Amino acid sequence: SGTPAATLGRPTRAADGFYYVVVDYTDAKSLQQARIAVPDAYVRNFSKGVKIQMGALNDAASAERLAKELQAKGVKPQYYQP
Repeated sequence: SGTPAATLGRPTRAADGFYYVVVDYTDAKSLQQARIAVPDAYVRNFSKGVKIQMGALNDAASAERLAKELQAKGVKPQYYQP
């Protein structure tokens, strides 16, 4: 299915030092699906809207690794850039 990773861009470090990997929150079902991939995923109210936080990583490489794992599970991750 092409290269979905290309649409992700690069992880960007947030002001708090973390690299956030999120997915869109649409309803309870989207949270359930996210938790299949990441059991402790949770809904978070960011300044740009509500997202499901999949991970807050210490470095860009870890964020990219998580995003690739999520894509392999059929999840559409985004790098959140506060």
